[in-house]
Amino acid sequence: MVSDAFERVLLASYSAAQKLRGIDDLPGSVELGDFDAARAGFLSAREVARAAGNQILEGNTLTNLGMLEVRLGNPMGALPWLTEAMGIYQEIEYRTGE
Repeated sequence: MVSDAFERVLLASYSAAQKLRGIDDLPGSVELGDFDAARAGFLSAREVARAAGNQILEGNTLTNLGMLEVRLGNPMGALPWLTEAMGIYQEIEYRTGE
C-alpha cells in the first residue's frame, strides 16, 4: 500500500521531470524517443521509492533503467540495473519481478 505522502512526492517528481522536458507522459517519453527525460524520471522515481522504503517500486524503476539501456542498444549497460533489481526482488521474495 502506497502512503498518501509517498504518492504525492512521486507524482511531484514525475511532474517536475515532465515540465523540465516539456512532455505530457513520462513513461511515454521512451516511446517518443526522449530518452534523457525517461532516464531522469526513472532515476527520480528510484530515489523517491528508496526514500519511502518501497522496494517493489525501486526494483521496477531499476528494471526500467535497464530496459532503457537495452532499447538504446547497450545491453551490457543494462546488466548492473537489472542485477540490482533482481537482488531487491529476491531479498523481498517478489517473484513477479524476478
